Amino acid sequence: MLRENIEHIDFLLFTHNHKDHIAGLDDIRAFNHIQKQPIDIYANAMTCRCIHNEFSYAFYDNPYPGVPEITLHEIDSKPFSIQGIDIQPIDVIHFKLPILAYRIDNFAYITDASYIADSDID
Repeated sequence: MLRENIEHIDFLLFTHNHKDHIAGLDDIRAFNHIQKQPIDIYANAMTCRCIHNEFSYAFYDNPYPGVPEITLHEIDSKPFSIQGIDIQPIDVIHFKLPILAYRIDNFAYITDASYIADSDID
């Protein structure tokens, strides 16, 4: 994010709960400080549970200052909108793990997928 001069985060979409996909979540603390608000996170149920477990200190009733401030939103494969952006989650498989990919307009973000249903490719 530093290399790309990212100065604002509106929300985060998580595909799955593997460590290489969630470990950097602590780094949003600087954005919390600048933006003075929590960051909305969208993920499937399994990933939400993992984030809650891995970053439990962010969910304490009285967290200490400087923890990542996040708001988890559990999603499934139903389309949803954030700030006027239509997002279509796509169910894909990563080895044997069901994960999410995302389509926004004509852009699709698909990572670590070993299987995508033909119906979703269209």
